Amino acid sequence: MSWLRKLFGSGEAKDVFTPEAKEFWESMPEKERTQIINCVWCVSCKKPTGVPMVNYSGEMEGKDLILTGRCGHCGCKVTRLIEGE
Repeated sequence: MSWLRKLFGSGEAKDVFTPEAKEFWESMPEKERTQIINCVWCVSCKKPTGVPMVNYSGEMEGKDLILTGRCGHCGCKVTRLIEGE
């Protein structure tokens, strides 16, 4: 377990989603959600394969889901957009 996971937690996102965001997020297959969380872009790390997001939360903006959390490597704030239909 990395020191960041100890500091920021496991990344489990329970009760930090708005109701609409939670419904959208949970409608996606678990495998797809895992891939999204494990591959985000961090402006600090700049890893070409992406980094994991920890301590994330979600909210809807129109039909899109905005995930906000912390980089699992350096702790920098990261955001991920999942487009709705």
